[in-house]
Amino acid sequence: MDGGAKGLRVFRHHFVTCLLTKGVECEVVSSLVGHQSPESLKPYVDADIEHLKECSIDISSYPVNLNIFEL
Repeated sequence: MDGGAKGLRVFRHHFVTCLLTKGVECEVVSSLVGHQSPESLKPYVDADIEHLKECSIDISSYPVNLNIFEL
């Protein structure tokens, strides 16, 4: 997959996630992105970052080599 398609997919995902978080009806969002069924939005709903953050574990007390974050 080339970088362009991946970038568009990220944009679509962000667009859909933002609309859903703002309370836009699934049918409307589905129509805007060209999906045939609102059921196809399930992967976007499942990736609800804000609620996933609530379930995360704080790892700040674990020692991490800072070189791991260098590219």
